[in-house]
Amino acid sequence: MFSPSFNIFYLMRLVGRNYFKNYGAIFTDFFLPLIIITILFNLLPTENMNTIGFMLPGALLMPIASSCFISFSIGFSEWKQSILAKKIHISKISLWEFFAVFIIFFTLVSFFSFGFVLCYVILLEQAGLESLKGTTNHLSKIKWELAILAIFLLILITNGLGFLFTSLTNKTQVVLALTLTLFIVQAFMLGNYLPLNMVVHKKAMKFASFFLPFYAPTRMFQVVWLSDLSINESTSELFIQDWKVVTNFIIIATKPIIRTTVHFHKSYWSLVLLSFGWILTTILLSLYFNKKQKFA
Repeated sequence: MFSPSFNIFYLMRLVGRNYFKNYGAIFTDFFLPLIIITILFNLLPTENMNTIGFMLPGALLMPIASSCFISFSIGFSEWKQSILAKKIHISKISLWEFFAVFIIFFTLVSFFSFGFVLCYVILLEQAGLESLKGTTNHLSKIKWELAILAIFLLILITNGLGFLFTSLTNKTQVVLALTLTLFIVQAFMLGNYLPLNMVVHKKAMKFASFFLPFYAPTRMFQVVWLSDLSINESTSELFIQDWKVVTNFIIIATKPIIRTTVHFHKSYWSLVLLSFGWILTTILLSLYFNKKQKFA
């Protein structure tokens, strides 16, 4: 499967060394989410809104999207143009093996950053921040197997998009512009920077969010997070309808699978399949555009 010259540990060290020299990437992946969370949760009104349910899940996904999308895309683009990458390519290591190492490394980074931000949120709760009161108690009620599945789907989609953008152009500045634009748009429209109940009540934003690549895994994580919280019934129903309208045909098509699957709600199936659709699309487009440009 891999070439004889492929050494995953050696390549992981090289990628890691390059990443930890980039202080901007470390700041964006680990510390910028802390600053944003601190500002948002100190500004948000605690009355008439469940901030744990409508704001926290989106905020927790920020470091994952940042590390596996922005840092991954820029890092991969820079490496494709570096002298070291050319030497690695000459040693008969394929682009896909090189890409696999980046996926593994940035998956580890994303989980570390997710845990880092989650620990910070718990510290804020312990410090007495009113808008985060009850977070620790809620963490014990979440179905973490579904939450982790949503995180993995988000990682695969963001990595696929990053690979696609680096396949479209060899210019790192263009890759940076594309990733930042898409990241900021999705952060606002999917409830990372805005309260979720505010987003789903805006019909235009809700409709447009259906076509965003991060939509399915982000919504799945938010639904899993909300499942054990007492929230306003009308808001909850509006949020539930958010994905059912678009993915109802998927639910119908997968009825045999759904019937034989225990404890896995049919709405999760629609979001998982929608995620795999985006993953497959990015892979196929990346293959197509990579044929048109050389590795470095």
